[in-house]
Amino acid sequence: MHASKSVRIPEVLHYGDGDSGGSFIVMEFLRLSGRADAKLFGRKMAMMHLATPLAEEAQQGKFGFDVPNTIGGTAQAHDFSARGSAGSDLATLFLLAMLAIS
Repeated sequence: MHASKSVRIPEVLHYGDGDSGGSFIVMEFLRLSGRADAKLFGRKMAMMHLATPLAEEAQQGKFGFDVPNTIGGTAQAHDFSARGSAGSDLATLFLLAMLAIS
């Protein structure tokens, strides 16, 4: 997201594993004020989604993400799969991800 230079995304300054479990991330502070322009935001979000992806697999037309991650305590498996292969559409990817964590 940051590399697309479309929507202002805080720069990641540091991240790592915590000494007693868990992990942390330190990001650039953004001073936000005023009211956002919804139309401009929508255009910038579209620009971000149209940007050339950094991951080689995504550049080859595959869906997924190059590293597993979590949302809170819930593991998120995001293995790449080719468009047109079994499980390549968004609904199937979501279903497979939900089955993997249940």
